[in-house]
Amino acid sequence: MRTAPHLAITTSLLLAACSDQAPPPAKPPAEQAEVSSAPLQPLFSRIPLAALPAGDIALHNFAPQAIAEVKGGGVGLIDFDRDGQPDLYLPGSRTLSNPELAPGARLFRNLGNNKYQLQKDSGLNWSGWGMGVAIGDLDGDGFEDIFTAALGSNAAHFNVESPTGRRFTERAKAAGLDDARWGMAAALGDLDNDGDLDLYVANYLDLDLNNLPPDTTYLDERIFAGPLGLTPTPDQLLRNMGDGTFEDKTFRSGIGAVTPSFGLGATVFDLNEDGQLDIFVGNDSMANFLFENVGGFAFEEHAARLGLAANGDGRDQATMGIAISDVNGDGLPDLFTTNFASDTNTLLTGHRRRSGAMSFQDRSATLGVASGSRAAVGWAALFGDFDLDGDSDLVVFNGHVYPERLASKMGSTSLQKPLYYSQEQGRFHRETASETGDWLDLAGLFRGGVRGDLDGDGDLDLVVTELGGSATVFENNADKTEDEWVSVQLEQDVGDRHAFGARVVLVEGDSRHSQWVQPTMGFQGSGTSAVLFALTKGISNRQIEVTWPDGAVQLQALGTRCGMISVQRSPK
Repeated sequence: MRTAPHLAITTSLLLAACSDQAPPPAKPPAEQAEVSSAPLQPLFSRIPLAALPAGDIALHNFAPQAIAEVKGGGVGLIDFDRDGQPDLYLPGSRTLSNPELAPGARLFRNLGNNKYQLQKDSGLNWSGWGMGVAIGDLDGDGFEDIFTAALGSNAAHFNVESPTGRRFTERAKAAGLDDARWGMAAALGDLDNDGDLDLYVANYLDLDLNNLPPDTTYLDERIFAGPLGLTPTPDQLLRNMGDGTFEDKTFRSGIGAVTPSFGLGATVFDLNEDGQLDIFVGNDSMANFLFENVGGFAFEEHAARLGLAANGDGRDQATMGIAISDVNGDGLPDLFTTNFASDTNTLLTGHRRRSGAMSFQDRSATLGVASGSRAAVGWAALFGDFDLDGDSDLVVFNGHVYPERLASKMGSTSLQKPLYYSQEQGRFHRETASETGDWLDLAGLFRGGVRGDLDGDGDLDLVVTELGGSATVFENNADKTEDEWVSVQLEQDVGDRHAFGARVVLVEGDSRHSQWVQPTMGFQGSGTSAVLFALTKGISNRQIEVTWPDGAVQLQALGTRCGMISVQRSPK
């Protein structure tokens, strides 16, 4: 039995320490009434990236020739220079008709105050069919690197020191990461508890851009072929050798024992709380995978047994976006996925059987997240306490893969609006623009999305990409005073510096609020590794509980006021 070692909490110049000072006095009734009568403050405000013209590849009026042209949209948050402000990475993508318009990979430096500057000397001179992004310290030097899954050779940009500062150098081939199959998504995690980050790549299908398969017909409209009718490709699992190189362990690990499927998304988390990270893979129009970690870098596929292979009706879905949260407060992970039009999004809640084994149940309709999703093609799904009221909310970004003429025949539209659900008494309520602001009226061909506190004000902002390369930052306006939130960043002295997959619990009296360090998020996205909690007023008995990826537990009492804190792992 493990005991709970001492938890050390450190702060830096960028982090606000906890204190026991009393909160500021409440506003007088008259002032409160004046505020409540003001015009609606939208929950999010749109901040276009000035250096990134909207519609690099004008796909709003574009007729795609191949399935590759409608799938890309990766995005990553990376503090590449460790200045405490998340910077923005976009891998870029291409089209067949206008390859010269490919924007290529780009890095936008966070200047603070919601200002972003294109870093022209970043070293990111890669231009390919960019898809999913995974960001983490691949070589254990203390700085975050970038892996980009792609159609064609994947890219691995390592963060190195140069005479002019930090910049990136691409060395996927030397690192053993240049697989040329269609990599759709990627997830990092320490799968063998040796302190460094291993990599799972979800691959999609065989596609030769120089010899495209014949078009197909759907609802009397001619459209590109796929995925059904094309050949799925096997996924890949790579073990970090600790020196910036990776070894392919797909078959020896058991990952290669499954029938290849159309992989669209992947995430790593400890499903059964046994101190070993497991892998969930979302597949397109085929059963999903759950690879249970049985130790020794070996895995067994148990999605059907756990209730994660399909929805509650037993139907395979086009699983795209993946999000994990504890939506019902029982301390167990719940899993949400987005799906194609004419289907609903799916919420699978985790339960523990009498035997102690985990299982999942489809609660999509019961808990309200199916509302409004049947006409949408869902991509990025993001859980977070966006309104800072103490529970998990949900935002989903949508956009069709078919042109407007065909989308309308399906009872839908090509450009689609986001969906936002807030929690009310344990159920999700679909918010409207009149309730939370006109950001919900912004329609687009949305794809990738991530969340994180980009401006350090204690709420979760959003970054979303559109098909074609443009991106938008959504600033969260639910600003709270520092005594109303705590942001926890885990730190270890290993390559897995931020403890991907760890569980962080805020304990307030008898209440427990669980979150997971889950940088893989949205769709093809890698967000920040800090977890943010809203604090309950008037609570003095408050502590943080951290379960590290290998199962070790640490506890520490908190003061009544907290801002950003860094939690350093104590020596084993």
